[in-house]
Amino acid sequence: MKKCKKLTALLMASIMGLSLFGCSSGKDAPTTATSQAPETKAPETKAPEASATAAPETTEAADVNGDGTVNNPEKIVAGEHELIFWSLFSGGDGDWMDKIINDYNATNPEYKIVPVKLVWADYYTKLMTAVAAGKGPDIGVSHVSKLPELVANGAVQSFETNLDWSEYTEGARNTVTFDGEVYGVPLDTHCLIAYLNTDLFKEAGIEPDLSVNTEDDFVALLKQLKEKLPEGTYPLAMDKIQDYPFRYWWQVYYSMGGTDVIDADGKVAIDRDKAIKAAEFIKMLFDEEYITPNLTTTEEQDKIFQAGKAAMVFTGTWCVGKFGATDGLNFKATLVPSLFGTESAWADSHVFTIPVNPGRTPEETQGAIDFITWASKNGGLTWAESGQIPSNLTVTQSDAFKALPQRSEYVRAAQIAAYPPQSESFYTARADMIEKLDSYWNGDVSAEDMVDDMIATIRADIE
Repeated sequence: MKKCKKLTALLMASIMGLSLFGCSSGKDAPTTATSQAPETKAPETKAPEASATAAPETTEAADVNGDGTVNNPEKIVAGEHELIFWSLFSGGDGDWMDKIINDYNATNPEYKIVPVKLVWADYYTKLMTAVAAGKGPDIGVSHVSKLPELVANGAVQSFETNLDWSEYTEGARNTVTFDGEVYGVPLDTHCLIAYLNTDLFKEAGIEPDLSVNTEDDFVALLKQLKEKLPEGTYPLAMDKIQDYPFRYWWQVYYSMGGTDVIDADGKVAIDRDKAIKAAEFIKMLFDEEYITPNLTTTEEQDKIFQAGKAAMVFTGTWCVGKFGATDGLNFKATLVPSLFGTESAWADSHVFTIPVNPGRTPEETQGAIDFITWASKNGGLTWAESGQIPSNLTVTQSDAFKALPQRSEYVRAAQIAAYPPQSESFYTARADMIEKLDSYWNGDVSAEDMVDDMIATIRADIE
């Protein structure tokens, strides 16, 4: 990939294309969706106790929100032998990252880490602004779907690590490698998985599992739930715009055997017929009111599930800890069923990065590398408690990981994941795909016209 310094263009793309992406702020022996997991509230995955060492020291100039996110992160400056870490983990997984940082700082490293949580929707824009001004943080986070764009535009630097890459899948290494150089350290795979309210399933007289593998069987299950659930309770909670219906469309499309949206040569390669069929299937679920109607924010679907108003929700692995800490919620986490012949799961990954900053010394850069390599491996089990699937295989193959409830039910999602293409245009294309799908969910256009418009728009994004 050609690395050009197009930070102004990147900044504009970030502003135009931002939408919530992978966080609510994401391998032992594989199991299948038909295996049974015990009902659980996952008590051991409750958020760690807040610690003073996890919060950055701020001045009166720092504008801190009630949830700990910072509106003006550039105002927080590292002290001597400190490194600033900007993160987007402001949702269900943020407390676990704080614990990883606390644990690392307790090892008395040469450079301690000062965490700064940004408002999710602001993260990439503020990161690009800081880098363009020569004031990038010492450590950052990126989704692998965004990383090609950051690399192409010179926003993150390559670096050498002492990682044992045999502890990571070849796919994980490939996502952070460009022209033979490493630009990140993999942290996790986060996937779209299914959560079942076991109490509601039992109330409806249905065994709480998703051992279905055809469209007809899944629709029959939804119909049975709809008929037997209490008034005001739905089979499946899902918002009608933005991320979650897109993620489910992505999973269904690849389950149908769909080709990559953008191929290895950087060309649009969508299978038109399968893209149409996948969209029509999901719209049918909306139209039949198997899905909660008219939800317009990504937070609403999780809250409805937590309130016991939906038998299922398709949401991210990062919600395991949050749901486990919800009083009175008994649930089972498992794979979203692949109904069309090919196992698949929507997925993205978080990777640690080192944003470009010409003022950072080589010693500080090494301090950043020391933290991110330690956090990926030594912090992996803590990160797993949030629900994410750690990238480091020694973690997912450990007895401690296998002892965590429910994980064996969905860890396979990382193995069947349909990752985004390694294209610097994908993040922009993704925002356009969501916009086109939203217009179809709302009945503004036919499925055929929507997909044709999607293909034309993605082609324009790439060119």
